[in-house]
Amino acid sequence: MMSLTARVAPPVSAALLAALLAGCGACQKVSSNRQSFLEAQQGDPADGRPHLSIEIPDALLKGWLDRAVAALPGVNFQVPGLGDVSKYAGNFTFDARSLRVAVDRDDAARFDLDLDVKRGNSTLFGMQLAAAAPIQFDPKKRTMRIALRADLFEKVQPRIDDDAVRKLTDALYGQVPSAARLVLKRSTVERYARQGIEALARETYGLVRRQLLTPLGELASFTVQLPDVPLAGIGLAAVKGGWRLDARTTLASRGLAPASQVGVRGDMVRVAISADTVAHLGNWAIARGALPGRYTKDGKAAANGEFEAGVAWDAGQRPLKALMWTHQAQSKQDGLCVHARAGAEPVVSLDRGKLKVGFENGQIEEVVGPPLLSVALDIMGVTEKVFDFTKTVATGTELKLGRGSYSVELSQVGLRQNVFSLDLKVGSGRPGS
Repeated sequence: MMSLTARVAPPVSAALLAALLAGCGACQKVSSNRQSFLEAQQGDPADGRPHLSIEIPDALLKGWLDRAVAALPGVNFQVPGLGDVSKYAGNFTFDARSLRVAVDRDDAARFDLDLDVKRGNSTLFGMQLAAAAPIQFDPKKRTMRIALRADLFEKVQPRIDDDAVRKLTDALYGQVPSAARLVLKRSTVERYARQGIEALARETYGLVRRQLLTPLGELASFTVQLPDVPLAGIGLAAVKGGWRLDARTTLASRGLAPASQVGVRGDMVRVAISADTVAHLGNWAIARGALPGRYTKDGKAAANGEFEAGVAWDAGQRPLKALMWTHQAQSKQDGLCVHARAGAEPVVSLDRGKLKVGFENGQIEEVVGPPLLSVALDIMGVTEKVFDFTKTVATGTELKLGRGSYSVELSQVGLRQNVFSLDLKVGSGRPGS
């Protein structure tokens, strides 16, 4: 990668010299520029798009649901309406087969629980229970949670095929002793079997609720712990390949373009942040003291540094901007007033778990006051801190599937089309690592 100093062209140097000679009114210009920058940071979001998204693939969702189904116990029960053959019937079992979930709206998810009614190893018929579970967003705790409880199931739809009566008749008649068959004909057993199936169709919901679901309470839960950012709103949508959780912040930044599908698979989760939001996150972190905001003449972070720093993103050529201004107290002390802007093409990579940020095509783009080039160039270091802070923010994501909590580990990073993406592997590492 080329250094910033290598790319400062002669015409730019001439312009800097002209700025130095002009000198007049530099402090006023620097102060005005700084104030305009600060006011812009406090503005409203540039558009209605989400600033950050978390993509969760189908495979991860399926694994969560499969674990929930596997945890459901088989429950024995008696079939009503069997009359004289009930003493030969023995126990029947509700056996969970599958659980599916679909996001209908931002505020609700639909669950479908499939059960089999079995006698021994033979399945008599199946049933499907439906529930609508609210999606709970807590902006203060920065969480999204979906919990499936027994009391949320509102309807049941038995799936009784044509062979159900025959299967039950065969099973029951096979248990009738030979001597009893002289009195209890197969046709009678078939009639009882039909009555039992019909009674189950009517009463199965109550049986399932009472004997299977209610004792369990919460059947499945899914929680996403969002990163530490100033949230304004959260939404959840089903897209091709999984779910996409979109978060809007209070930052005055441009958001992400709509995505029609999830870009990761398996046990990966992708956190995407618009590059403009990355810059605004950096300035937000500086304002709250999470990142250094003052630098010395040598470009070193220091609480009493002579210069204040900021970051901006301007899509196009050299989109990443590092900004610096003489600190107001320093300018009053020695009369030195400087504002400088440097631009570069950032390049991000992951090396043994550590985020690396480099720069290409770096140039000094604007200077007001004496051309302290070394300071303006060194100040590009603040952008490295901003990207590293954003990485830490993103890896603060955590998933809770049922009773288990799964941390994430950074696996891959990318910066493309004004989007900074971080792929996180679920199930290892620690949040914020």
